[in-house]
Amino acid sequence: MVRKSKGESNLALIISLVFFILTSIALGVLYYMGIEETTKQADAKKKADSDKQAADKDRDSAILKLKLYKAFVGTATAEDISSIQANSGQDLKDEHAKLVAAANSKLSASITTQAIDNFKPEDLFSWNWPANGQLPAQPSPGTLLDRFSSVVAMKEKSLRETNIQSTNAQAETTKLKEAQKQASDQAAKLAKDLEAEIAKLAALSKSIEESKKESSDIINKAVADQVKGTNAATQQRDAAMAKFNEAETQLVAIKEKTKLLEEQLTGINEARTGGFVVNLPHGEITSRRDRVVEINLGSADNLKIGQTFTIQPASTRTEGLASRKVTKYDSNNNLVISEEEKSKGSIEVMQILGPNSATARITDEPDSIRESILKGDLLYNPVFRKGVPEHVAIVGVFDLDADQTDDIASVVKELSKKGLVVDAYFDLATRKWVSPNPKVAKPGPTLSTNYVIKGWLPESSGSQDPLQAAKSELTVAITNALSEAKAKGAKEVKGTEFFGKIGMKVSPNITEETVNNAANKFLKDIKVETPPMDK
Repeated sequence: MVRKSKGESNLALIISLVFFILTSIALGVLYYMGIEETTKQADAKKKADSDKQAADKDRDSAILKLKLYKAFVGTATAEDISSIQANSGQDLKDEHAKLVAAANSKLSASITTQAIDNFKPEDLFSWNWPANGQLPAQPSPGTLLDRFSSVVAMKEKSLRETNIQSTNAQAETTKLKEAQKQASDQAAKLAKDLEAEIAKLAALSKSIEESKKESSDIINKAVADQVKGTNAATQQRDAAMAKFNEAETQLVAIKEKTKLLEEQLTGINEARTGGFVVNLPHGEITSRRDRVVEINLGSADNLKIGQTFTIQPASTRTEGLASRKVTKYDSNNNLVISEEEKSKGSIEVMQILGPNSATARITDEPDSIRESILKGDLLYNPVFRKGVPEHVAIVGVFDLDADQTDDIASVVKELSKKGLVVDAYFDLATRKWVSPNPKVAKPGPTLSTNYVIKGWLPESSGSQDPLQAAKSELTVAITNALSEAKAKGAKEVKGTEFFGKIGMKVSPNITEETVNNAANKFLKDIKVETPPMDK
C-alpha cells in the first residue's frame, strides 16, 4: 500500500472545507431568496384579496342600485324589494335621493312647460325614505311604468272615443235637431192649449165676479131691508151670503189653477225661445273613483274651483231636460208637470288639472244604487258659459232656509263662489240698488247683466191685513226694480228654478208665512186705520 503524504491529506481536507463553506453560502442564499419570494407572494395574495373585497362591494352596491331603479320603474321582483329594504347603507340612500331629485326636476320642467296650474311633482308620485324605517316597496300611488302605461292607455282610449264621437256627431246632430223640432211642435201645441185653458178660466172668473157682485148687491139691499124689520130680507141676505162665499171659494181655486197654468206656460215659452231653460250639456264625466270624478272641462273653459254642476244621464243629450221633469198633483188632484228637474246629483270642482281636465267631488247623489253618477254622465249649469262668466242681478225676498230671515247677503256670496258675477242686488231696506263691489260708482244692472233673479214677494191676506199697504208698497218697489233690470236686457228667472239648476239648496219648507216674516223688517211704517167696533 502506498502511503499518502501529510500534505496530500491536508489538501483534501481544505478542499472539503471550502466545498462545505461554498455549499452553505449557496444554500443560505437560496433560503433567503425563497423567503423573500414567499413574502412577495403573501403580499400579492393579500392585495388580491383586498381588491376582490372592494370589487365585491362595488358589485353588490351596483346590484342594489340596479334593483332600486327596477323598483322605481316597476320591474323589480319580490326578492329585489326585500334586498333593498334589508339594506340601509348610505350609498343606497344617496343613490335614492339622486334618483328622486332627478325625477322631480324632470317633472317640474314638464309641469312648467305644459303650464299646469296647481300641480306639483309629489301629486304624481311620492317615494320618501323614512328617517328610521324601510323604504316603501314602490312609489305612491304607483310605479313609473304603471303610471306611464295608465296615462298612455287613457290617452289612446280618449282618442278613440273622440274619433267615434266625431264620426257619429253628424248623425247625432241630425237626431237632436229632429227631437228638438218635435219637442218644439209639442211645446207650441201645449202652449196653445194652455192659453185656451187660461182664457176659459178668465171668462169663468169674470162670470163668478159678476155673480159675486150681484150677491153683494143683494146682501146690501137685504141688510138695508133688515133694518126695517122684514124676515124675508133676512132670508134673502143669508142665501146671498152663502152664494157670495161659494163664489169666493171658486175664485180662490181658479186663481190657484190659473197660476199653475201660467207657470207651465212661462216655462214652455222660455224653452221655445231659448230662455233660461236650456237643453245642452256643458261637459261630461270622464272617470270616477270613489266620491271623486274627472270632467272634460278645465282652465281653457274659464272653469273655477268651487264651480258646481248638476248631473244628468247621457240619454238627456237626445231626450232633453223635459224628460227629467218631476210630475206631481196640484190642489185639485190634477197631474201637472212641475218646474223641478230630477237629477242624478251634483258635483263641485276641486282642482283644475289642465286646459280640458279637472277633478270634482260628488256633493249629492240621492240614489246611488238605481241612479248612480257614472262615466259619460252630462254636466249641466245654465249659467255656465265656457270662457265667459255670467252676470246677474238679484231682486226680492230670499229666505232659502225657511228661518224667516232674509238671506240675500249669503246668496250674493254663494253665487260669487260659484263663478257668477253679481252686478247688483236690490236692498229692500233702502229700496236702492247695491253693488258687492264698493268701487262701483253707480250700482245697478248693466247691459252686461244676463239674468235678473226674482225672489219671493210678500203676500197680503186681504183687506183685513194691517200690513197690506206696506206690503203693496214693497211689492211695487220690487216690481219696478225687475222692470229696470229687464229694460237693460236681463232675462227674468225665478230664484227657485235658478238655484236648483246651479246646485244651491232651497228648503222645501218655505211658505207664505215664512216669506212674510222675512219681509216684515223691510216694511215701512204706514198708518193703519182701526175699524170702529160694532155698537
